[in-house]
Amino acid sequence: MAAERGNGALGELGDVLHPAVLRMIGMVANDVPDGVRVAVCGASASDPDIAAILVGLGVTELSATAASVAEVKAKIRQHSCPELQDLAHSAMQSASADEVRELLA
Repeated sequence: MAAERGNGALGELGDVLHPAVLRMIGMVANDVPDGVRVAVCGASASDPDIAAILVGLGVTELSATAASVAEVKAKIRQHSCPELQDLAHSAMQSASADEVRELLA
């Protein structure tokens, strides 16, 4: 998945919803020592659907834009932790980022 994010021809490889990227985030969240927080910031944390997957993966902090905080919080509060974990698991088992998007639809 190594791809320079400024190269438009490789943009598809840097998709946060690619199952390989989600698996890497999940591995980090699961493997950090107790007391270490896993944070995601930017556009991914500001997208309510992506944020729901991130929380399900074990991300403990989201740094979202001010305009998106209420919507992100509302989305996460609609689900229990086990539901978010199931969503994240399904996303990681998907074959592509497009399949993850279909899961979220």
